[in-house]
Amino acid sequence: MEKKTDFKSLSTKAKIDYVWDYYRWPFIIIGAITIVVATFVWEFATYEAPLLNVVMINCNKAVDTTAEGYYDFLDETNHPHSDSAVSLTSTLNFDENNLSTTMYDRQTLTTLLYTGDTDLFFGTGDIYLQYVGQGALQDLTKILTPETLEACGDSLLYYTDGETNETYPCAIELKDNEWIKKYNYYDSCYFGIPWRAPNTELAAEFAEYLLHYEHKNE
Repeated sequence: MEKKTDFKSLSTKAKIDYVWDYYRWPFIIIGAITIVVATFVWEFATYEAPLLNVVMINCNKAVDTTAEGYYDFLDETNHPHSDSAVSLTSTLNFDENNLSTTMYDRQTLTTLLYTGDTDLFFGTGDIYLQYVGQGALQDLTKILTPETLEACGDSLLYYTDGETNETYPCAIELKDNEWIKKYNYYDSCYFGIPWRAPNTELAAEFAEYLLHYEHKNE
């Protein structure tokens, strides 16, 4: 019969070795669980919702696009923010000649626009115009000042509500905008604010900033 180890008679080092030999895996598993739980609790406690949620389809730099222009907006308009203040989706690109290959991107875009996850929507092409025609974007007369809307002139895109027959401007074609050129986001594009934008007030402030950008330093 194997003699049972007399734990009390072991040296300190031998006790440590003994415990490690017999209980290492429970210690490792408990330690791993503790780290995962602590990390989750920390991330939850320190999470800050983005100030702006931005979707940019078919932008010039796609994967390499940065949120620099939006951070500059927040700084120049005195909105305190952290490094995670802007959530930017810029990798959605659509081949106008082969839309069947972009079904996943279209589903992703639809989800972003209709579930309240987007404040600012930029893009080009027929895909963007389809969302304009579906009424996905807010009535700009309720967001922008009359002076700004008048200055947009024939750059406004309109939507007619099929139930009320109400027609209103919901997007703007940015043909020669200094902001999009400065940050190389587009040469020209469309811009609008989705109906379920979570931060409509700040999105409206950005829209005024964007449309008057070329005049802000005059």
